[in-house]
Amino acid sequence: MSESDLVEIEDTTWEQLVEKSSKPVIVMFYSLACPFCEAMEPYFENFAQEFKNSAVFARMNVIINPWTAERYGV
Repeated sequence: MSESDLVEIEDTTWEQLVEKSSKPVIVMFYSLACPFCEAMEPYFENFAQEFKNSAVFARMNVIINPWTAERYGV
């Protein structure tokens, strides 16, 4: 998997990378302390690589970016 297959999003880049994207965006909200996130990450990375031409796959750390997480009820 290349770095470009999975985008790291922050509160400050949410609008540009998600709301204004020309492709659908699938976002994985995660926390480093979350065992479910850790278990799901390899699958998310595989999907990002497989479907990179159809959609943008992105991750957002909810601890570092609380504003967007709260806005969407995560």
